[in-house]
Amino acid sequence: MVAIAANFVMVFILPRARNQRAIALCSSLLIFTGVARLLLLPAYSLLWLIFAGLGAGSSLVLALSFFGLRSSHHHQATQRSGMAQSVGYLLAALGPTLFGILAGRNRVIR
Repeated sequence: MVAIAANFVMVFILPRARNQRAIALCSSLLIFTGVARLLLLPAYSLLWLIFAGLGAGSSLVLALSFFGLRSSHHHQATQRSGMAQSVGYLLAALGPTLFGILAGRNRVIR
């Protein structure tokens, strides 16, 4: 719910922002703070999950908006989006696959 609220807020903030670096930094810091504090102070987990949710929601909208914000026309935005998302999803799919292979090898060794 918190991430969805952050998505809606970002829709209004992004067009008015001249530079998205500060927004990206704040989003990253919210995620880092939420996860780090969740590990260190789990008693306040609801608060830390709200921090992480705000950061994750705003980061998603920001990442997807960069294609349009950094392009001069829609053809360029389409090309950038297609390339970046294809490479990104390919790299994201490799992580679980590699960990699965490593876990399988670890079981065989034992």
